[in-house]
Amino acid sequence: MFATTHVLASIVISQHTPNPWWAFFISLLSHYFLDLIPHGDKPIEDWIKQGSHFKKSILVFGFDAILIGIFFLTLYQKMSLPAPSIVVAAIIGGMLPDILWVTWDLYKRYFKHKPTFWALIDMVEPVLNHHYRLHHWIEHLLKDKAYPHLLGALVQIIFAGIFIILALLPS
Repeated sequence: MFATTHVLASIVISQHTPNPWWAFFISLLSHYFLDLIPHGDKPIEDWIKQGSHFKKSILVFGFDAILIGIFFLTLYQKMSLPAPSIVVAAIIGGMLPDILWVTWDLYKRYFKHKPTFWALIDMVEPVLNHHYRLHHWIEHLLKDKAYPHLLGALVQIIFAGIFIILALLPS
């Protein structure tokens, strides 16, 4: 799922959660639940793997960040948001699995054999590797079934729309 969908889900969760810790953990779980749903990003994954993986990953992330910014700036005044600490905790929880995934992927591809500040990651390498495998398994549990990729993209758009509507409902 694109980060946009995860962030929108996290905003909705933050609106209905009393404290930052609950917002974080519920958003974290929602990330894995949403990733279970086939969401049609295989063509983008394949495109990223061709050529400059790092540059294409940054491009996709940048596009996602722009979409998140557009949604947030256009909807901010229309939404009823809780304390900033709850919203931030929810967004971090909703994005943490992908942050760990990307960190591990970039580490393996580019930095594993270079003596840099990535030495910290060396200490948590077994945890990151386990998470990477778990996240991959969850994402592909239903994803490997045959379905049109456009249908998966439509699923993401529908979920994003649902989360926008829920975010705009009065609390």
